[in-house]
Amino acid sequence: MATQAATYKATYDELLWRTRRAQFELRQVRLVAMDKLTEETLEIGKSSIYETYAAALTEWRAIQNQPNELAQWQATLRHRRQPCHPHAVVAQSGYVQVSTRLGIPAAHLADAYARHMLMTTYYAFARELRLPTAADLTIEDVCTLYGVVSELAGTHIDQQLAASSAASAAPCDPIFRIQEAELLQLLQATTDYVPAQLTAFVSLLTHQDGKRINFWHKPFIRREGDLPFTLLPLSSSHLLYLVDKWLLAGGYQLKARGKLFEQYLRQQLPAAAQARGFFCRDLSGKLQVLEQWKEIDVLLEFKHCLLLVEAKCLGYPLEARDKHNAYQDVCEGAEQAKQNAAFLERIGKINCYV
Repeated sequence: MATQAATYKATYDELLWRTRRAQFELRQVRLVAMDKLTEETLEIGKSSIYETYAAALTEWRAIQNQPNELAQWQATLRHRRQPCHPHAVVAQSGYVQVSTRLGIPAAHLADAYARHMLMTTYYAFARELRLPTAADLTIEDVCTLYGVVSELAGTHIDQQLAASSAASAAPCDPIFRIQEAELLQLLQATTDYVPAQLTAFVSLLTHQDGKRINFWHKPFIRREGDLPFTLLPLSSSHLLYLVDKWLLAGGYQLKARGKLFEQYLRQQLPAAAQARGFFCRDLSGKLQVLEQWKEIDVLLEFKHCLLLVEAKCLGYPLEARDKHNAYQDVCEGAEQAKQNAAFLERIGKINCYV
């Protein structure tokens, strides 16, 4: 019933927020897009994420044949990790019990490399931000700790699949639980973070009483020292969606992130252009022409042209309403970019105030 209700809600949200219409064919209901351009625009971001992930895995396979580069990446990806990983996961009466083993499985390194590439691509400007509400953990730290939890879930799934192939296997309970003390002990054994940081991390992943439950956001529920959970949100999580939620929990709203993103672009774009031999000067900031003022997020002067950027920092759009709001923000940014471009075309000499 829960799955059916979730399907109905998703269908309703698609109709309401993603400009679709219902088309009835015999006993089936099809959702047909009313605005093809909007649909294609919304798919660009998803395709880009898939391409980034696929490219990361392809690169990782190539690195396996380069011992020196592989050793460097292993050191980078295992930063703040101990040389061990979750190994044996045994479920007894619904409780998960964990042991560890020395070594670095190749599959765990590949997953860590994919997470690293996603963070570098989409959140390079925020990786070192410290979360004051999470014992000053950085987003990079939280991703490292989350990797341990993902490895735990992946190991458990492998065991469940192996058990289900046996003829005498009993039906698998979709809900498991782990004692909070045991999870903290696992994190302490596999990383070098202090207990206060580990406790803050577990709190980031745990629902508070009375709040709406969303396992994709917070995979654990606290019940008298136990943490019930399901495997799918941990083993197939949306990392960018989680990073967005962690930043919000750390006090970084979209507006504050937008300013950080602008600063990052102002630093990185000129440096990248100059490294390739191009003349590039940063003119970003407030521009005055007569009595008119315009604030432009990023404005770079090249030898024969100007590069104008309207920067927008969006949350990860997981549901239909999120995608609708993100699309509206992008459209607003595009209109602002057009207005700024028209402003620059009208003026002659620019007085720049950075």
